[in-house]
Amino acid sequence: MLSDDMNAVFPNKNGDGFVTEQLPFAGDLGQTTGTRSHYPVHGIYQLKKGKNNQLDEVSPSDRLAMMMVCAPFINTNPYHDGKLLTNLSHLRDQVPGVQLTFNVNGGFEDLLNRKIWMN
Repeated sequence: MLSDDMNAVFPNKNGDGFVTEQLPFAGDLGQTTGTRSHYPVHGIYQLKKGKNNQLDEVSPSDRLAMMMVCAPFINTNPYHDGKLLTNLSHLRDQVPGVQLTFNVNGGFEDLLNRKIWMN
C-alpha cells in the first residue's frame, strides 16, 4: 500500500514492471534516516467504501484517470502533463488494477490475496 512511507513508483531496472520506493520524509519530526528500500508493484486498487467487500473491474481509461488525480503536485503543472500521462499509461498497461470496495467491519483482506486481472 502506498502511503507517506512508500510513495513513489518507478519502472524497475529490467523494464518489465514497476517498483515502489521509499522517499526521504521531513515532516513534523524532521528528516529521518533509514534504509531506502523498494518493492514490486503487483496491483493498483482504487479504494471505495461500501456495504459489501468486493473487487470490480475498472476500464483502462478509468484506471488512468484514477492514477492521474493521485499525482496532485505534478498534475497541477501543465508542463508535466504529457510526461505524466505517458508514464501512467505505461503503468496502467503493465500493472493490473481493480476497484476494491470495502465495509467498515473489515474482512476484505482475503480479496487482496486474489490475483487481479488485466483488461
